[in-house]
Amino acid sequence: LQQMLQVNNQGTHQSNLQLWRSLRKSLLWFLLLLAYLSVVNHLTKLYSAEHQYTESYLLLGPMALWFWGGHIILGVVLPVLLLTVRVDDTNEVLRRRLNYASVASIGGGWCLLYSIIIGAQSTPLVLFPDKVVMASSFGDAGIEPYQGSAWEWALGLGGVGFACLLCIVVLRILPFLPQFNDAAVVK
Repeated sequence: LQQMLQVNNQGTHQSNLQLWRSLRKSLLWFLLLLAYLSVVNHLTKLYSAEHQYTESYLLLGPMALWFWGGHIILGVVLPVLLLTVRVDDTNEVLRRRLNYASVASIGGGWCLLYSIIIGAQSTPLVLFPDKVVMASSFGDAGIEPYQGSAWEWALGLGGVGFACLLCIVVLRILPFLPQFNDAAVVK
């Protein structure tokens, strides 16, 4: 990454425009694949009768804002618009738009994970079909909001840190990034 973002005397970043275009194209294809697989997954689950209540809970219930606003709008639509609408194809604008699209898609991924994990755990279960279950004194009458503890947040941030460390180690070992010639750097 240091070679990719070398700074010359004027303080501007020298990077390969073709690299940014290929990264934009790759992210765009991955986002479109994510949108397609998400549609197929939810339509398939809506087809079977056993998943209809869970899907309606996710798509129309309390988790709908996390799914539609976070995953679809923030995580797919906004990055696709940032990557496809071309205002100026200069190196700096392309890099900035790619960074914004990457951050938005990561935020959409977090919203998708939240809606899947918390939505699946908070979906009311039908324990006794065709029977009326009364509420008890344990607070099981409705859907309670979920708030993660400090330990759960620490575990999540530790997982993100481990993933970043793993990416850095892999980028150091395997030659994924292009090698720049020192003569190409303006001095």
